[in-house]
This record gives sequence, structure tokens and C-alpha cells, in this order.
Amino acid sequence: MSSVVALGEVTRETDAQEIRQTYADEGFIVARGLIDPALCERTRGLFAEQVRPFEGRILRQTTSKQERHNINEYGHVTNPMLDVHETMRDQFPAFHNAVLDVFTEPKLVETVEAILEEQAIMVQSMYFESSRGTDPHMDTHFIDAAEKGRLVGVWIALEDIDEKAGRFCVYPKSHRIYEDGLFSAEAREAAQNYEEHSCSVIRGYQLEGKSFSLNSVTKSRRLLRKYLQVSGFEPYAPALKAGDVVMFSSLAIHSSNKPTGLGQTRNSVTCHWVPKACGYSRHGLYEAIPADLVHVRDVWMQNQHRPQALPA
Repeated sequence: MSSVVALGEVTRETDAQEIRQTYADEGFIVARGLIDPALCERTRGLFAEQVRPFEGRILRQTTSKQERHNINEYGHVTNPMLDVHETMRDQFPAFHNAVLDVFTEPKLVETVEAILEEQAIMVQSMYFESSRGTDPHMDTHFIDAAEKGRLVGVWIALEDIDEKAGRFCVYPKSHRIYEDGLFSAEAREAAQNYEEHSCSVIRGYQLEGKSFSLNSVTKSRRLLRKYLQVSGFEPYAPALKAGDVVMFSSLAIHSSNKPTGLGQTRNSVTCHWVPKACGYSRHGLYEAIPADLVHVRDVWMQNQHRPQALPA
């Protein structure tokens, strides 16, 4: 009997073949109970105790710069932290150890490698306490395996995520837009127009030193809206409890809903994995970045040499 009981859903007992097939069909899986809820509770408790009160500067996901916390009216951090598996080591050793326990959980690594069918390396991580919402996007425009589409994004709920807190969304089958016969020529053309413009904007900002252009971002959003309209893709926001994990393709469109509640948190971590054999790339260039690997708790990770959190 199949262990898949809902869209993209698998359990700890689902075999590797079924995991791969579900991921290939939908562009994601929802792996229930992959992380021990007690570890989730310990991790978010250490964040609240050690990291949230910190008045210094920490590397941020949205800017790639060391910045102080942005605190909302409910006292929660809204600017997510980048590469917490590296940047937290000196200032917050207990929290650092806890997030490493999450990222190197054997069942998590086993599931990633079941999808890739080979040994994986972790190339990026983030921590979120609260959210302002994230626009739909594809990771491949920012980061991917050097072989396009082989990066696996991993979103881990550290608490039961309230619907009003801004749940993670994925657009089923959006990774298959260019497959013959699945979607109209109009949808494929809209996808290509969106991708070409999005990558151009990102490269200009990240590689060529161009200033931020609101017009360019607005155009990207307009092209994406048309793409979603003609393709018929709709967001799917599964209800997640502490320890549940979503794994998704770098080609799958995903986002997070804007929070609508009064002060709910959305404690979660993400990490990104690629096949060790091909390495990773950035900005849609698909040229392997030279490997600088470290072995952490039996898991290979790309050493990004990120700066440690700076005290005030």
C-alpha cells in the first residue's frame, strides 16, 4: 500500500523509490516528522534565549550584509539570518550546535540523497523567526547545482506553523514547465520571458554592481504573474508541525504567505543541497564554484568563509 497520503506527502517509512517518484512528479515532498520535535523545541528556545536579545550584527539573507535585528511590534526578528551553520559558531555555540543537529539529522540527509541518488553537500542555510512574506520565485535564479535543477531546497518547521503566521507555499508541477506536451506553448514562452528577465536583474545587481531598480523588479513581478496565469499553477501551503520538512526542486516556484495574525512566529530553518559530484553555482550561470568542503558530523558542507556574528 502506498504511504503517500496527501499531495507530495511521505513519512519516515516511505521507501526511496516512492520518494523520488513523488518529488519528480510534483517538484516537492512533504516529509512528516523527519526531525525530532524535542530538537526543534531546543533550537528555537536557544534562539529566543541567545540570539534574539543580541544587539550586534549578523549576516542577513535578504542583503548578504551584517546587520542588526529588525524587530517588529511583537518583539520578533523579521530579517532572516544567512548561513547560520557558520556564522553563529563563536557567539552562540549552543545554538550553533543545535542547528547543526537539525541539518545533519541522518534521516534528513538520507532523504536528500534518496532524491539525488548520490552523495550530497550542503551549500547554504538560513533561520527565520517571523516573516513579512516572500514573493513567488525560483531558487535556480539565485543558487543551484552546476547541473541545472538538481539543487534540493529543504524547509524545516521548528514549531507548529499557524496559518496566520505566513505558511510556506510551493507550486506543484511548476518544475516541469518545459516538458513536452504538459503545458501550452504560451505558458512555456511566458516562463522563458520571466526567467530571462529575472536572471538578468539578479546578475546585474549581484555581479555587475548595478543599483537596485524598482522598475526592473516590477517588470519581473508582472512577467511572473502572466506566467502563473497562463500556466494555471496554484500555490499549495501544507499545514506543518514541528519537525515536518518540505523538500523542493530549485526549478519549482515557491513563496511564503504574508502573515495575517497578531504576532505569530514562524520559527524555521532552511538549507540547500546539491550533488557532491557536480557542486553548485549562482546567478543562473551553472558554472561550478570551486569546492572548499568541510566534513561536519559525517556530512559534507561547502565552506563559505562567512563572517562570524559581531558583538555590538
